[in-house]
Amino acid sequence: MLFKMLTEHIKDYPKLNEVCHEMIRKGYNIVNISTTSISPEELDYIMIEIVMENHSGDRKLLHFTNGLVNSMEFEKISSHSEKIHPNLLLNKELIHNKEFKRKIFGGFDMDEVNLFLDLIIKDYKYIEQGLLKENKLLKEDMKKLRGL
Repeated sequence: MLFKMLTEHIKDYPKLNEVCHEMIRKGYNIVNISTTSISPEELDYIMIEIVMENHSGDRKLLHFTNGLVNSMEFEKISSHSEKIHPNLLLNKELIHNKEFKRKIFGGFDMDEVNLFLDLIIKDYKYIEQGLLKENKLLKEDMKKLRGL
């Protein structure tokens, strides 16, 4: 139900809606949507990340931000066969090989770097909060079963 509501929310952003429909016409489906919203005082900021996948397993992540920074970028992400875990968006090759665009007056595009770092943070949060706890519980269960 929440997924359907978030999918409907895309229509509130015409540019984002247009890009999503274009990808759907190309054979992609929306498989995951996550949002971040901040509203300190009179400043509204929203970030929507949409994972889209086609029938071949090619996956793309669409970053959309509206507020302080308005941007929309696609990022190719690893396919299911290249992934360590279905909830992780990145793998070591994608992180190692990532190249950022340079601004006209030197330096990297900070928006692009921040979006990529947000992906890494999400993966590590999942690792810390999910996989490591699960691993600890499984080890404890194994000790109990072995009678240690």
